[in-house]
Amino acid sequence: MDYSSARRGESSDVASLEGRSLVAVGAVLAVMPVTLLVFAVVGGLTGTGPNEFDLPSVFLLYGLANLAVLGGAYAVLSPAERRAAFPLRRPTGRELLAVAAAFVVGLGVFEVTTAVTSSFGYEVSGLSYSLSDPATLAAVVVGPVLLGPWVEELLYRGLLLGGLLARGWSPLAAAAGTILVFGAIHVPFFGVAGGVFVTVWSLLPTALRLRYGDLTGPSLLHAANNAFSYLVVVALGM
Repeated sequence: MDYSSARRGESSDVASLEGRSLVAVGAVLAVMPVTLLVFAVVGGLTGTGPNEFDLPSVFLLYGLANLAVLGGAYAVLSPAERRAAFPLRRPTGRELLAVAAAFVVGLGVFEVTTAVTSSFGYEVSGLSYSLSDPATLAAVVVGPVLLGPWVEELLYRGLLLGGLLARGWSPLAAAAGTILVFGAIHVPFFGVAGGVFVTVWSLLPTALRLRYGDLTGPSLLHAANNAFSYLVVVALGM
């Protein structure tokens, strides 16, 4: 396959999603209700109260809820619509270099945004756990590092961004809408400071998605960022 030819303008890539913007928006809006349902079901089966889940379990269950929403959206789309919403292609060397550069920039984004939010009294929350327990380590690796990045990229920078573009939104407007929604949904997990960081950081995978026309680069960037944040930062106590 000629991968370079697949990276033409966004309008041709997402044309099959015309009329599916409601599915895209509905899927994103369903994430939190489905997450709460997953917590209720698992809590009922295990006898765990709503506030008794440890953070790694919260991250894992949130990832599974996203996967369930993604599966529902996938089921109602036609094969052509799925290809338009979830373009995963072998990345070129140039795209991989862009991913590496974006990862480094993302580290700077974290330092700048946390310094700014800290000056207003807001600190990033949600990373207070120990990796010494094998079950905790497994939950973190499976949830935020392996499952979460790919599922979230497929949902937000795949289905949602593609649906907005197909509806006639400009790339700038569609990107802004996707970024704001993606940042907002992380506030309950990481607080205001974390939400600000995620919102600003989201510029990077969104730019990769629009520049290269696929979700492989953004997903790799997301996975690298989460591996660093959820594993390296926690392990080093940074």
